[in-house]
Amino acid sequence: MNKRRSKHLIWIFIAMFALAFFIPENLDAGTKKNIRIGKYWKPYADSGDEGEGNIGWGTNGLYYYHGFTRQQWSSKAWFLGAKDFTDSAGVDYPTFISGNGQWDVDETSIVMPIPDENGYTIRSYLRHQNPEIWVDGFPLHDPFFGREADESVDPAKIDAEAGTGVMAYIESDINTNMGLSIKRKAYGFTQKGHDSYLVDDWTFTNTGNADFDDNIEYPTQTLEDVYFFRQARGSEAEDFNQNWASSYGEYTTDTLRIQTYAYGTNIEGESFDQFGHKIEETGEIKEPTFRAEAALHIDTSADDPTNDPSQPKMTGVQDCDLPFVVRHPQGMSSSDWTNLYNTMSQGLGQYDASPMMTPETHPDVYPNTFHGTRFDERGYKYVTDYEYFGWSLAGVWAAGPYTLEPGEDFRVVWADAVGSISYEKGWEVGRAWAAGNSEETVPYEGDDNLPERFQLFDDLAPTDNDKNADRWIMSGLDSLHKNVHAANWAFSQDFDIAVAPPAPSIYVKSRPGFIRVEWGTESEAAADFAGYKVWRSVGHPDSSWIEIADYPGSATHVHDDATTSRGVGNYYAVTAYDDGASNAPGVGGQPEVLQSGLYLNRTTKAAYLTREAGSLDEVVVVPNPFNISAASLQYTGEQDKIMFLNVPGFCIIDIYSESGDHIKTINHDDGSGDQSWGVLSEEFSATKSSQVIVSGVYIARIEETDEQMNRSGNATLRKFLVVR
Repeated sequence: MNKRRSKHLIWIFIAMFALAFFIPENLDAGTKKNIRIGKYWKPYADSGDEGEGNIGWGTNGLYYYHGFTRQQWSSKAWFLGAKDFTDSAGVDYPTFISGNGQWDVDETSIVMPIPDENGYTIRSYLRHQNPEIWVDGFPLHDPFFGREADESVDPAKIDAEAGTGVMAYIESDINTNMGLSIKRKAYGFTQKGHDSYLVDDWTFTNTGNADFDDNIEYPTQTLEDVYFFRQARGSEAEDFNQNWASSYGEYTTDTLRIQTYAYGTNIEGESFDQFGHKIEETGEIKEPTFRAEAALHIDTSADDPTNDPSQPKMTGVQDCDLPFVVRHPQGMSSSDWTNLYNTMSQGLGQYDASPMMTPETHPDVYPNTFHGTRFDERGYKYVTDYEYFGWSLAGVWAAGPYTLEPGEDFRVVWADAVGSISYEKGWEVGRAWAAGNSEETVPYEGDDNLPERFQLFDDLAPTDNDKNADRWIMSGLDSLHKNVHAANWAFSQDFDIAVAPPAPSIYVKSRPGFIRVEWGTESEAAADFAGYKVWRSVGHPDSSWIEIADYPGSATHVHDDATTSRGVGNYYAVTAYDDGASNAPGVGGQPEVLQSGLYLNRTTKAAYLTREAGSLDEVVVVPNPFNISAASLQYTGEQDKIMFLNVPGFCIIDIYSESGDHIKTINHDDGSGDQSWGVLSEEFSATKSSQVIVSGVYIARIEETDEQMNRSGNATLRKFLVVR
């Protein structure tokens, strides 16, 4: 470790240690609402905070590729800076800072969510009521989203405030101690091509109101040289800190403005090419996703609301735990305020001497902007080689400056977008890579898209097999660009884009010989409704969905699926589609047939194709022996699952260790001939005290009962072996 980096890390540790003792934790963390209707889900706090104080670890952006289980962002921060500010006590500040830190938020005196006439500090609206989802009698629909008192189905409200194509809308009003008030809006979509991004739309108005009441603290103060600053800290898989960050859009020739994006990268010290978080044994590509914040519109000035293509004014990459972004403003020092404002207005170069893009070095860069040289062009092999790396990389950007007379405002709109290769392609490429022949069996046909470091350091991807797989993973950046382009197009249409019929409620029931999928009639309220499609995913409720039935018209509301295999978990969704005839041209320039969002009513609890009830003489245990390492002999997507087949329709299964200890009781009461030990993830091969069973011989005693589960005394025994 070089001395510069070592001294920087020591300084950060000392600062963090001191702050932990002397600065209070989050003050009055606020109310949250979620948009969970497309391929990308996110929570929104009433104060605009997306740091650890309100959103929390592990939930800041969930993407369909992972079955909505992994975060895309670890945390974010936002701040406002102004010059020559005088507070209500007459104290002059050369620079004044307000906002939310990455760790802390103060909603009592710095960033204050303002309740509406009903006392709500944040409200959410849906274009259509979210459908109900039931599997074998279990409700899976969110019991709150769209059903709480501060949420409503209100298309007229969405049309007026957002656009006729917006499917979910969230708004909150925020006052800051600077007297700069914020109208914060967020938009979500389910339409094809628009369901992998969400839109943030913030308008900043110099109201002079610096607290909760209606009194105006600063009725005559002009806010000088105001900047809006954001930090976005990406994450990925278990090694969330090994995350690459970069940017796009600093050049006048760039077609998009992606001021910060992040993705998982190679990890120093690994013995193989694990780019995309590849698993060597199975080929699973766990983390090929790219996530970004991309500008859609930034006002030119308070007097000119047209879009300024040269904004954001600055972009850059630094370690996430910069002292001037982790705490709320009252937890910062005066030098932190100065460093933050100087970074907003001049870029990171003035703080850490990082290389900057200048007209001399980068002739096409927008003039009078302050962009750090793209991280991809700095020659680092690993993120840990960055001299300021301490915990994780984060992108920063700022828009401004704006001078605001009382009553004047400016607006900033950006997309929070995600992109990746498809789940199916990820498995295809990953398995070929694990077999050592991806360049032959799944060749990447596009241009070489690997970043500069792969050319500088050939050992990052030492074989053609590695390079081919990595090019597929890197093509997720193209997907991200495509989604940002769609967001830009939708914004140019004022979000007045075509809308699919509402999604129907869905009811799934496991049956001997088939699985019944039924659905409601909500979709038929749409004037251009044309029919339904039934979808199935096997093994896990992720993105590997296949269409198994198409029912034009409205006559059918049930599908019996007898085409799947016994013993595997099956997940279903039903989409409603329109005739496409009345739809305006989409982002591709042509009208399209639209379907209700696949993720609005997908099931997340498995249904099973069971068999007719058996008898005590026919009972078998599968697999037997059970070997934890024999993944190919287990049930897809359901680790540690053991099946008892051909059991009586109603019976009690008691499981004992070889020494006679009672391990588990399972009540089988659905009338079928199949019973699993481990339907729910928390029960996989677990004892009655939720402990995972160890290697050994086990004995199952299967006793017949009546439908009320009264024991009959008729029983049989089966032995099975578990190897871990």
